[in-house]
Amino acid sequence: MAFLVVRTRLADEDLLEIWLYIAQNNINAADRLLEKIDKKCQLLADSPRVGVRRDDLAPGVFCLIEGKYLIFYRIINETVEILRILHGARNLKAIFHQ
Repeated sequence: MAFLVVRTRLADEDLLEIWLYIAQNNINAADRLLEKIDKKCQLLADSPRVGVRRDDLAPGVFCLIEGKYLIFYRIINETVEILRILHGARNLKAIFHQ
């Protein structure tokens, strides 16, 4: 049975920020990256535990990598909730402990 994949408001805001930053130089590259991130997120519908646990950031959080970006999510019943999508160079502990 496939899981439902949903994004939080913060994840949507992250995607917009990513797109706006990359689109300053190359709109097509920004579009392609968001498509790759979306495809990676949709893989979670069939394999929700494919990511690495990141309990150091928050209990029950998993992380999946797409290029330089990290997709953070948690599993609630039959739903995968995408929490954040962040560049790997960001201070993740500071972001998650706000």
